[in-house]
Amino acid sequence: MTNLMEGMTAAVLAGGQSQRMGQDKSGLVRPDGRTQLVFTLECLERAGIRRTLLSGVSHDHYQRIDDVHKGIGPLGGLHALLHAITSDKTAAADALQTDALRKGAFSTDALLVVPCDMPYLSEDVFHHLENTSKKTGKSTAYAGSFFPFIIRDISAALASLNSILNSERKNSIKHFLLSLDFDFIDPKNTENLKSCNTPEDWSEFLNSQKIRNLSYV
Repeated sequence: MTNLMEGMTAAVLAGGQSQRMGQDKSGLVRPDGRTQLVFTLECLERAGIRRTLLSGVSHDHYQRIDDVHKGIGPLGGLHALLHAITSDKTAAADALQTDALRKGAFSTDALLVVPCDMPYLSEDVFHHLENTSKKTGKSTAYAGSFFPFIIRDISAALASLNSILNSERKNSIKHFLLSLDFDFIDPKNTENLKSCNTPEDWSEFLNSQKIRNLSYV
């Protein structure tokens, strides 16, 4: 059976300052001992993603991409990721000298962007997004939460983001998505898209897991 996510690259945004949380959100430890970063990476692996880039953090064998534009939040991480992917594809096209390159090992049909602060995430979130995006052929995001989202045209996304960063327009993920005429879809389960931005949000998540675990006793 063909892998639904084949040809797609994922990017985890994990390099933010997390001022409201007061600590690095990627290092938050879940009840089972996994960090939020590891949890997110494992969700992507279960969804069938074979190539994942990390924005602003290092982990295991994953490629780390650091911001070029510092201190502007997730748009800075996204810009660096798009630039890296565009450069990677150009390098692959210019240097077809290995079997890996000839077989398209560096090709990227689309980019799936997900933050590291979504503790209720599941692989179904990615599959629903990709099913819809493949049917329409358009970049797609979830209404309300915006994250995660899929970018279909990497070059157009980078050009749009460059324009935003070089203008007086508001620097926000919402304005970026609107600039590319994204499709916005409803999630199957809104809880899966909850993010944790404050210590109170994280405590709420931990308490929900305690209640869930007690229900299985």
